[in-house]
Amino acid sequence: MKLKGLFFLLILIKSSFCFSQNEKAPWKLGVPDIKGKVKSLIEARDTSYVDSFSHSEAVYKWQYLFDEKGLCTSWSKLLHDTAIMTSTFTYSKSGKCILLKCDRIKTDSRKEMWQASYKYDSKDNLIKQSYINSDRSESILKYNDKGDLIEDNYYRPKAKKGKDGHHLHETPPHISKFVNRYENGLLIEANEMREDTVYSIKTYKYNSELKLVQLIKKGHAGRLWSQEGYSYDSTGWKYTSLVNDGKGSTRISYVMEYDKENNPTKNIWYNKDGTTRPITISYKFDSAGNWVEQISRIGEKIIGIKTRTIEYY
Repeated sequence: MKLKGLFFLLILIKSSFCFSQNEKAPWKLGVPDIKGKVKSLIEARDTSYVDSFSHSEAVYKWQYLFDEKGLCTSWSKLLHDTAIMTSTFTYSKSGKCILLKCDRIKTDSRKEMWQASYKYDSKDNLIKQSYINSDRSESILKYNDKGDLIEDNYYRPKAKKGKDGHHLHETPPHISKFVNRYENGLLIEANEMREDTVYSIKTYKYNSELKLVQLIKKGHAGRLWSQEGYSYDSTGWKYTSLVNDGKGSTRISYVMEYDKENNPTKNIWYNKDGTTRPITISYKFDSAGNWVEQISRIGEKIIGIKTRTIEYY
């Protein structure tokens, strides 16, 4: 998973208040899964194969730096080999991130800073996330005796923000409570409450091997938002996204297939008119098992090539 801008970084990190123990911690979102003692990784696209579908991000490179413990110390978005956005990470002695800083150079050359701090209890459970930017929001997390995240109280005070870069407008305070329910150690329901009213409900189902097979998202009054399906075989796993078709049912939005290493191998987009856009993805790997070339095709036509330059300790 790659982050393509500060906005997505904020959304992903702030959406982490309902992350389960098996998912990535918020500061790991956007950092590639790698093998071996990697010192640096630079990912780039071959612009000669770029079509309109992916043109907007083609000119950028992504650079990740790691320490000898395998912890990502920074990642940067590069334009013409110059960093226009950089996130840096500070860790505790136990390897938990305690501070994340993000700097972005805007198109008018102004610098924008955003950061988040993290606090933990004696069991290394994340108990507080504080966001130091224009809204100064925070999350307080609670756990049960088994270490399962059961509640997150999110608060954003009212703030004055720029609108379209010109006029200031005041945003009202926002309070949300996220409540998780478990059975036999598995997350089966996650509710978001706003002003004591259920805003959204997520329900989870698992197979006999305790792997997630279904996630249903509903809004208030039980309105279906979307549905996700997961299936597994000897080659990897498949993700199916279904959305509300506006007629009281669902339709397939897209399907992603992954290998055992969680590398995407196939992507099928389903349009409203019934047509599809199937993309197959193949790889070349180095001796450590990390991919160094990713080729995307529609049929026999190459539509994208990504390359990685990896330096090891």
